[in-house]
Amino acid sequence: MAREYWGFAYEPTADTISLGALLKVSPGTDLRVWLSFDLGTGGGEPERRELSALAVNALATAGLHLVCPSESQSTNTVERLVRGEALYVESTTAEATSAE
Repeated sequence: MAREYWGFAYEPTADTISLGALLKVSPGTDLRVWLSFDLGTGGGEPERRELSALAVNALATAGLHLVCPSESQSTNTVERLVRGEALYVESTTAEATSAE
């Protein structure tokens, strides 16, 4: 993703990495990695939707997926990201193991 969106940067005061102007990758105090958009920055819904789809697909290729903390089964993570929800990254194998 960083290849496609050249403007990624580390923000030391917030301890976050931003990919492009929109997507934030943040370490949580719960030791999880969180993805979210800062809706106050530039870019509109089409850009957020495109970047969300890229992120979800890239994570799936790596055996990871995004989870909504308020629901055990997140139905549409792309839409949740576009709306500005913060979602955490989880291993797909961890989910399968916990379901057994």
